[in-house]
Amino acid sequence: MGKPRFARGGRATTIGHGQPKRLPMAPGVIGYGQAKVAAVTPWHPGSISAEQQRRPCPGFIEPSLPWLRVLHTMLAMPDSLTILAPAKLNLALSVGTPAHSGMHPICSWMVTIDLHDEMALHRLPHDRLSRYAIVWHNRAKAASDIDWPLRRDLAVRAHHALEQQVGRTLPVQMKLTKRIPVGAGLGGGSSDAAAMLRGLNDLFELGLAASKLEFIAARLGSDVPFFLRGGSAIVEGMGEELVHHDSPRAVDAVLVMPRYACPTGEVYRAYDLLGPRELRRVQVAALAGAERLDPEAPFNDLAAAAMSVASELRGHMEAAGALAERPAHLTGSGSAFFIVCDDPMHAAALAEAIESRLQLPTIAVRTALASSR
Repeated sequence: MGKPRFARGGRATTIGHGQPKRLPMAPGVIGYGQAKVAAVTPWHPGSISAEQQRRPCPGFIEPSLPWLRVLHTMLAMPDSLTILAPAKLNLALSVGTPAHSGMHPICSWMVTIDLHDEMALHRLPHDRLSRYAIVWHNRAKAASDIDWPLRRDLAVRAHHALEQQVGRTLPVQMKLTKRIPVGAGLGGGSSDAAAMLRGLNDLFELGLAASKLEFIAARLGSDVPFFLRGGSAIVEGMGEELVHHDSPRAVDAVLVMPRYACPTGEVYRAYDLLGPRELRRVQVAALAGAERLDPEAPFNDLAAAAMSVASELRGHMEAAGALAERPAHLTGSGSAFFIVCDDPMHAAALAEAIESRLQLPTIAVRTALASSR
């Protein structure tokens, strides 16, 4: 089990239980309540001026007295909320030649699944500093060391980006409980960033439109805009062009999560060595529009490159495919891969067989519905 990551210099603390104001549930929010965090890290947004911190939050009436403004804010907002941040599968992924910026255009059919991280956000008094904790869930299948600096974590960067957008601090205590493995091509970091944007928008009642959140999300990473809504969508460009499917069909699959990573940068560099390719927009659209998903139909242009980066990957995918009697498909830049199943019972039985015989962390998954907004 990987070690939890806390801010350097953080002091262990526990927050007591409170009585948050009950408000209608926002999309993607599974409950309001008081979060408990085992360790915390102060962070001070020095790039935000004192004058900016005094500006009222958009969407609020501005009371004339400072104490009345604070009271107004406290009565209007819940104390805390918990948000699910789902993983995704690329049921089709076509990658084009890199642009002058070095970024690769894509055309992909993405779906969210019922494997998720869980983010608990607790709103702090306006004069406090934000604090963060990241830990693995005790049932996480493929935990690893949380060894990256917290200031580089995408969820923390999303918090900072939203503060810059609204021109004031948004003090929170965050506890992120991870189930989605790192470096697996499942979009865990991007989903956490989207959860932070949605959560802060709800928790502080910022009233930012979806288009504004998508603008901020696109600056954080190519997968982040998709996760703001999730569900099923065709994603193009650098991730900013999305066409969501209103009534996507359910897809059952087995998800295999090897205990090694495929660093995204290395995979794309290996992909560039294979020569230029055209985007396969027609094939992606046809696959997403088919009445039934053929288990052999998914494709991923990055598969060969990922196998060259992680030498064990090819053997693991072939062994799992032989056991399933149908092909295994890479998601994202790997190392996770999936096998399309007939129904939930088929997926559960196959997951148990693969984990038992191949000793690879494996779970049965199903596509998850989109947020309603």
